[in-house]
Amino acid sequence: MNQPETEIDLFPLMNQKPTFKLDFFNRNLYQSDMKGKDLDSVFEFLIPTILKCENDKEYAKKMKEYLHEKMKGNWCVVVGSKFCSTVNHISSSYLYIWMKNDKGILAFKIK
Repeated sequence: MNQPETEIDLFPLMNQKPTFKLDFFNRNLYQSDMKGKDLDSVFEFLIPTILKCENDKEYAKKMKEYLHEKMKGNWCVVVGSKFCSTVNHISSSYLYIWMKNDKGILAFKIK
């Protein structure tokens, strides 16, 4: 049973449209190189690769603190970042990072 989709604005301090969504899914998951990584490790990948702010450490730090506040709990990556054209009903134009904890599974969806 799918939970309602939830959006989290990752740019609370900036006047721009959020480009990052938090979606909850119950789906079959696929292996990847990020399996088992924690939230801090995910940010090491997210910040320079997706959010293009490797030269803006202060903003990256604020964004990380914001997400930690929104996502209390021990999250662990179950499926890493890749274009998920193999997952049913998911457009290949989105990039996902799948994570889970004892409350369930979530996917970061990057447009």
